[in-house]
Amino acid sequence: MRAVHDTIEGPFAIQEDLAVYGLITQGATLCEGVKLILHGTIAGDLTVEPGSRAIIHGTVEGRIYNKGGRVEMFGMADAVDFLIVACPGGPATKNMVNAEVLAALGAQGKIVNIARGSIIDEAAMIKALQAGTLGGAGLDVFANEPYVPAELLAMDNVVLFPHVGSATKETRKAMGDLTLANLAAYFAGKALVKLIPELQ
Repeated sequence: MRAVHDTIEGPFAIQEDLAVYGLITQGATLCEGVKLILHGTIAGDLTVEPGSRAIIHGTVEGRIYNKGGRVEMFGMADAVDFLIVACPGGPATKNMVNAEVLAALGAQGKIVNIARGSIIDEAAMIKALQAGTLGGAGLDVFANEPYVPAELLAMDNVVLFPHVGSATKETRKAMGDLTLANLAAYFAGKALVKLIPELQ
């Protein structure tokens, strides 16, 4: 594995196993079958192609687009007290926050999930909270909504919300505007402005 201790000008296509101790500007793509260990910052998005593996001990300032690779966040969890989950759900991120990540976060650490319940291994999180190896949790989403595990309801170190993380004035207005635009397009015989993912 090659190691780079410097600034890499992006957008950068990573085509070989690479350890980065520095900065990648304007984002990066981790090509198929390649391994990246990041001890630094990607100033932009990271795309993870199928069969590749990204071990994050630093910061990705943009979005992580996982197209079928493996993204490991325990390095990041080991470096913070609060780990906030705010990424898309789906198969690519299912149980991305697993028992290893939670163990790295530690007994003083807190996990906050405002994204999708599938991203955290809920059973592992409950076990860690019960054992005291995870300090606490703030959860707006759950693995099997609307069901909330009784174990979480009984804990004093957990704050639960009923999936209202998007309930800002701006977001609700945007949702209403989109609904009206879709209705107007439908009754005018035009293509809808936006479809839910299941209909795309």
